[in-house]
Amino acid sequence: MVRPGPVYTGTRRVKTVNILIAGGRGQLGTALAMTAPASVRRGRISCLGRADLDITQQDVIHDVLDSEQPDLIINAAAYTAVDRAEDPAHQDAARAVNTDGAAYLAQAAAQAEIPFIHISTDYVYGQSDAVEPDGGDESANQAEASEPFVGGHAPLRVDTPTHPQSVYGRTKLAGDRAVQKAFENTDVPCVIVRTAWVYSGSALPDHHDFVSTMLRLEQQSRGDDSPHVRVVNDQWGSPTNVFDLARGLWELSGASSATINFPTILAPGSVVHCTGAGACTWWDVARRVFAEVGADPDRVIPISSEDYPTAAARPHWSVLDNSSWLALGLTPLPAWEDGVHRAVTGVC
Repeated sequence: MVRPGPVYTGTRRVKTVNILIAGGRGQLGTALAMTAPASVRRGRISCLGRADLDITQQDVIHDVLDSEQPDLIINAAAYTAVDRAEDPAHQDAARAVNTDGAAYLAQAAAQAEIPFIHISTDYVYGQSDAVEPDGGDESANQAEASEPFVGGHAPLRVDTPTHPQSVYGRTKLAGDRAVQKAFENTDVPCVIVRTAWVYSGSALPDHHDFVSTMLRLEQQSRGDDSPHVRVVNDQWGSPTNVFDLARGLWELSGASSATINFPTILAPGSVVHCTGAGACTWWDVARRVFAEVGADPDRVIPISSEDYPTAAARPHWSVLDNSSWLALGLTPLPAWEDGVHRAVTGVC
């Protein structure tokens, strides 16, 4: 049985802070451990992978929470094999982690009154129809958003209607809603953080992402007769360096050696966006990676999504509006170009 804690009003004061990260062996969990402020490291950070904390098993969750007695839970656990999830043989596995597991962990946290950060994704929006209003003043609209309009599209806000196109997106959205339901009648701090296009490149060589893939393909194709790499140029998003995201999450939590201090204006279950600043296509990212290693960026050939079919549909517009993050007084993440530079050079 999980011991209930005190009722929180935004700040939890304890002797030392104990942080539990579900999915702690993944890319984000690793970055969170590496970027934890010194004041947090004076407490305890438990980065638990599935072998230690299988969030699809309710009894395991309760046993771990009873043992760890965390003062904050960050749920970075997810089934992220986007294309594999489209296979009927794997859909139950995606749902078990992204929906049921998120629900079980959130319910246990709410019961024990443990502050909770749940990591979500731009895929919940799918093929959004968010565009600049007809006849609208683009400059005025830009003043209210944290990112510019591109091709008539407006960055996706936290209240943009969700239309997930993939099993991954649908299971993550269902997980978001389950987390909100778990905390809806509580005063326990809970935030859902939606991010996008997360990468670490050479900084975390044991993890694989788009930047690390482009680095590998650039090296492999150097001696080819046609040393080109083909990358889609009709999918727009907000690339996010995982270390920038991790630092942002620590700032959001307000964690120090003795407190967990969420922004008090956040209602339990609030959604915020946190991505790298700016907007670009995968083709832009690939060109930047090539340029960073001294390769000719023109070796990256633009193609359409139709020329590169995948099992899971990708939205053509997935740029997130970070105004919800900035409204909390939190530090904006660096520009995606800066993040890619550091990922290529292996700087955390």
